Amino acid sequence: TYIKEIAKLLDKHQVKASFFLTANYLRSEAKWVKSMVKNGHDIVNHTAHHKDMTKLAHAGRIKEFVSEIKSWEKDYLKIIGKKAKPYFRFPKGGFSERSLKMVSDLGYKSIFWSHAYYDYGEDISKEEALKSLREHVHPGAIYLIHPSNRGNYEAIEDFIIDMHKQGYRFALLDDLVSS
Repeated sequence: TYIKEIAKLLDKHQVKASFFLTANYLRSEAKWVKSMVKNGHDIVNHTAHHKDMTKLAHAGRIKEFVSEIKSWEKDYLKIIGKKAKPYFRFPKGGFSERSLKMVSDLGYKSIFWSHAYYDYGEDISKEEALKSLREHVHPGAIYLIHPSNRGNYEAIEDFIIDMHKQGYRFALLDDLVSS
């Protein structure tokens, strides 16, 4: 993916972001994850294995549901040395009332997005990505941006520059989510 290149652009422009990562990524990229936290970015819970949490939010699978979240926490604590911020994003955005309640009972705030598009396809161009991002600007916007294609990576810098020119600033979830 282009996640490291995107992170370098964010750092270049002094923009902090929240990265929802799975536990396998935390473990396989522990050194990079540490550097991201050190640079002021948030690394937040996206489950251990990217499973459909609505299918786990039933009596027979509650332990697995809890494990998806708690094992991520343990990996983060082991790598970073402190607790993660209490934000959670459901894999693929799939949730139910029950899964929302269970996540809340585990001490998390579920975070969704105000704009997402088919940005994970390899065929998305810089122009398509930039157009989509620009068309959905509003105060408090939360963008879901996947690092899996070159188009998103190539669009990020122009988008940051455009938004700064328009007077927007970028913020971490702590600045957007009330307690």
